[in-house]
Amino acid sequence: AALMFVGDVAAQKLSNDGKKYDPARTVAMVVSSALVMPPYIPFMRFLDRAFAASFSGSIKKSLFNAATAGVVSNAWMIFASTFIDSLLRGEPASVAKRLSRTALTRKIVGVAGNSASFWVPVNTVTFWMVPPYLRLTINNLCGCAWACILSSLCNNDK
Repeated sequence: AALMFVGDVAAQKLSNDGKKYDPARTVAMVVSSALVMPPYIPFMRFLDRAFAASFSGSIKKSLFNAATAGVVSNAWMIFASTFIDSLLRGEPASVAKRLSRTALTRKIVGVAGNSASFWVPVNTVTFWMVPPYLRLTINNLCGCAWACILSSLCNNDK
């Protein structure tokens, strides 16, 4: 959640659209991120048990992760961040739900594709070269950059 906070603030600062900092957007991204991350720890342990600790196994782990948990977590981030942001802006829950479904339909393919482009190489290297006890730290450092990208993708109105 802290990484998403840093990533969203950075994304808002880096976008040159002339808008002021939007704290509701940051809250929506942070809460969504905090809710989606806890299942990742046991899932990563499962991947370590299910696939060989080799370069080939690392590629398979990364691709499996991108095709399963990656798609689910990105769908969650799009839907939940839009829903929470809409509620914080005073929309009724029914409108927030409709806006979230629309955002999910419009953005999931692009977000999941960008996620795979970023995380498959990162995870392949970390699964292959980084011991499990250090992996979370290394992935969190990379996660800050991804949080900036994800925040921009989830909040892009185009």
